[in-house]
Amino acid sequence: YIKKWDVFIAIKNKEIIGTITLDSDLLVSQYVFNSKNFIRDPIMKEMLIFAEKRLKRFKKKKIKIISLPTTKKYFQRKGYKVLEQLILGKDVKFTEYLLEKDLI
Repeated sequence: YIKKWDVFIAIKNKEIIGTITLDSDLLVSQYVFNSKNFIRDPIMKEMLIFAEKRLKRFKKKKIKIISLPTTKKYFQRKGYKVLEQLILGKDVKFTEYLLEKDLI
């Protein structure tokens, strides 16, 4: 079973500096390479804006994101609301959050 995701790559000076992965209206992952502070890195903000604009273009009304506890407040400041706390893992449990934002 292969799931189709849209992966976008941010490039600066011929080097990959970040990626985002979208699955319909869900931002599956967002990653900034070599960032000392992921949350304050300007490329993070740019990639989030890119994802939101892309989904608006495709007439999506909402965007969802899965967040770690360390980035949850960042997304809440950007207008995302917590839908659900997720407890994941089999032997080792960890917490993530499903957040959502209206794109209207």
